[in-house]
Amino acid sequence: MNISRFTHVIIVAIACVFAMGCEGPEGPPGPAGPAGPAGPAGSDGTPGVAGNLSCLECHTQANMDDIKSSYALSGHFAATTVSYAGGRADCARCHSSEGFANYLIAAPGVSAADIAAPSRIRCSTCHNNHESLEDGISAPMATTDPVIALTDGTTEFDFVNSSNLCANCHQSRRDGSYYDKYTANKSFVRKYTDPDDIATYTTAAFGPAGTAVLDQSGTTDTLVVTFDVPTTHVYISSTHAGPHHGPQANSLEGVGGYGASSKGAHSTQGCITCHMGTASETAGGHSFYANVANCNTTNCHSDQTSFDVNGAQTSFDTRIAAIQDALEGIHAIHVDATTGEAHPAYASITRAEFEAFWNYMILMEDQSRGVHNPGYLKTLLTTAETNLGL
Repeated sequence: MNISRFTHVIIVAIACVFAMGCEGPEGPPGPAGPAGPAGPAGSDGTPGVAGNLSCLECHTQANMDDIKSSYALSGHFAATTVSYAGGRADCARCHSSEGFANYLIAAPGVSAADIAAPSRIRCSTCHNNHESLEDGISAPMATTDPVIALTDGTTEFDFVNSSNLCANCHQSRRDGSYYDKYTANKSFVRKYTDPDDIATYTTAAFGPAGTAVLDQSGTTDTLVVTFDVPTTHVYISSTHAGPHHGPQANSLEGVGGYGASSKGAHSTQGCITCHMGTASETAGGHSFYANVANCNTTNCHSDQTSFDVNGAQTSFDTRIAAIQDALEGIHAIHVDATTGEAHPAYASITRAEFEAFWNYMILMEDQSRGVHNPGYLKTLLTTAETNLGL
């Protein structure tokens, strides 16, 4: 190659680089190469948790059958009050499943609406759906929020475990001031035509200037009773007078009666510990009847075979019987000769007598024979005895 030809080649190459147009079009891809060798096999991963394992901790057929059998023993299942109280707005919140559901979505203390077809308390009344199915989940509750007392709108019930749910209904509806409210002298007239009522109220507690006059001028005898209620007296204006059934939350908290308030040790156990927990054929679990075995397992009363610890219930029975006799003697209550059941009577009685009557009603409606809060309930007994001169 001579120099001039070489120079020409160089010039052409440089021109091609700057022009960027000397490279030809890209050709089609070649055939795929053979597959490479397989890599080593990985180790097995950790087995996952069975999808229904958490559910089956509770929802086995055997476990659910046991719950249903236990619940069939309870007063909630019996539903004896649903037909006459479960549909009324003021009662439905505790006497029907629909009423309680309505109450929970309303402001606390607001009455549920009337229920056209009320039904008894059931699983979904107290239990919600699970928010997750994680391991270790517990039974979901409709509510566990602290409860404000209906009696004063101030006292807060806040018990352990899920016991706040119970306090929504198992509390007093009113306190003594509901009846002891008059600041001026009053009188009230009632007429009775039923022979049993005439027999009862012929010698009722009329008050200082009250009277009972039997009118026999018509076809039916009528007893006309005038109850005189000066400011020194209190008028029992209903045969259902009292805190209402089931004031147990008030008892645990130590409020609602006449006497020094005191919160009892059992409030730290709430309702669930004794009334549910270990179940026997007749108590505990979803029967809600207190089971003495649960009191033993809490290491509080490990050697007890009954709730009559140190004879406290026996003493309670003796004292409450004497109070009942005294209240019947002043015509504040009427005791049915056949059934032995005691009910309030219309009466005008002194304030001290009324306070004794009110404490008696709390003690009877509490239904624990002094167990729920021994110290406080003994105080109510002592106040009643003192006021009645026992």
